[in-house]
Amino acid sequence: MENQDEINKKEKEIYEGFSDEEKQNSKKVLESLTKEEKRVLMIMQSGLSFDEIAEKSGFNPDKLDLILESLEKKRLIFGKDTNEYNNQFGRGLTYSLGLFISYEGNFERYLSEALVIETNDLFEWPYDPRKADPKTRATAEKKIRKVKKKIEGPTSVRWFSESEIYIRNIEIPTSLHNEIQERLRELRTKCHNWAFPKDTEKFPKSENVYWALEEAKELLRLIDEHHGIKTFKAKNNLN
Repeated sequence: MENQDEINKKEKEIYEGFSDEEKQNSKKVLESLTKEEKRVLMIMQSGLSFDEIAEKSGFNPDKLDLILESLEKKRLIFGKDTNEYNNQFGRGLTYSLGLFISYEGNFERYLSEALVIETNDLFEWPYDPRKADPKTRATAEKKIRKVKKKIEGPTSVRWFSESEIYIRNIEIPTSLHNEIQERLRELRTKCHNWAFPKDTEKFPKSENVYWALEEAKELLRLIDEHHGIKTFKAKNNLN
């Protein structure tokens, strides 16, 4: 349990950068919070993932979702104004998943950009192996393999740090099947952890990016099925 000094400190952080009017309005809202809502709000100031908040607060995922929804309506989760956050990054369930998936093409572009930067001292781009002599081609291929391994982690972190924000605040209706709810939470938590790894050993890889994208697409299909819409999985999913 956090002591009162820690709670007071985190409560003060909530109002940082607020105008006097915003402080007064926020304090009125804060006074209206339940003990459960206050506890979750204070824990959230540490920037923890959903699962970490659930573990630290002692609330199960369904209960925590209800508390977060209540807090958001009171405009205390994302600082001054949750509408400002929602206007910038969108809000919904299938809509948020769609925004996340729409970021797919950026990953390959980021990899290509990083590859060019790391190898521009070796040969000019665009590199065409068909036009290179055998020695240059062998050297280039060895260099490219080495560089790809080096840039994979940081590039994956970059992609997740920009894309996961679209599903960070995703709606998870309790009317959905439990499996879908659990997979949505898993996707949200994993993407958050991959976006903010605690050390380089926990950097995500390309396979984590591809998994997250395929999981988001599969969740969209399952949500269709849940609402009685017959679906067929695509055999050839062009990326």
